[in-house]
Amino acid sequence: MTPNLIVMPTKIPQHIPEIPIYRTFKYATCSYDEKEFQEYLKEKEIRYSKLFQLKGYRTDHGDRILFEDDKYELEIYRPSDSFVLCDKKNRYRIEVPSESKLPTEKEASDIAVKKIKSLGLDTTNAKFKSVDYSMNYNEIGGKTETIKTEAHANFIFFLDKFRVFGPGAKIKISFIEDNRISGILNFWRLPSAERHRIKTIAPEEALNRLAKYGGFNNLAPDKAQVILDKIELGYYSLPPMDFQRFMIPVYAIRGEVKSRVIHPYEFVRYVVASDMPFENIKEMSVVDNPYHCGVI
Repeated sequence: MTPNLIVMPTKIPQHIPEIPIYRTFKYATCSYDEKEFQEYLKEKEIRYSKLFQLKGYRTDHGDRILFEDDKYELEIYRPSDSFVLCDKKNRYRIEVPSESKLPTEKEASDIAVKKIKSLGLDTTNAKFKSVDYSMNYNEIGGKTETIKTEAHANFIFFLDKFRVFGPGAKIKISFIEDNRISGILNFWRLPSAERHRIKTIAPEEALNRLAKYGGFNNLAPDKAQVILDKIELGYYSLPPMDFQRFMIPVYAIRGEVKSRVIHPYEFVRYVVASDMPFENIKEMSVVDNPYHCGVI
């Protein structure tokens, strides 16, 4: 008997029939002709350049503004409330000083929380997730030596009890020896009060849509299997350089593809959690192009 290609999760959460819609961009557009937005952007530039004491030069790259001096590089993203600060000397480094000691996971998380508070970042919806390390590998006498070059404290975002997925919702504070900050990544869109509530499809329907439209049709049922492990209702935030007026309600579905002809791999796919047609989403100006969301 040919096994089923798609294996559904053993546990499916209860259907939540409605979810709030949060507005994340209050201006008409983010164009150069939008006077109110340009004033807001100018205020943001002044605030961050003063905060990080940057005295270098400024260049406009369209979707981002770049400030740079001898030590640091600061990118401020035009369409969102996001920025990245980099220590130019120590990012991507492959060597560390002798007897260098990076903070432990506990130290890194504690220092990151204090740093975020001192910068005055809005972390109302942020939650600490994990600490990880950048590694460098050296071959010495036929043996591989692993060197930790940088520590990173990671934070994720929630709106109410719902996780915000996607590349535009995270904070990362990076450290080198002596607990010095080597980088700050703050990707977020500040949500306003909910505009209204939207009806959601059932999680079973989202799983069925993934099975039908998820791109698994090229897999042979007698040689491969798609195992869906977990489904979770939440929101999706686009990359910080992309325009997005509202948070997108989605189901995040995690799974694994096992096959006799390719290496197994894990995946996360996002299915829009509403029956609202893409045309209506476009009319609401959730994003310029809904198909660019990477969601089904």
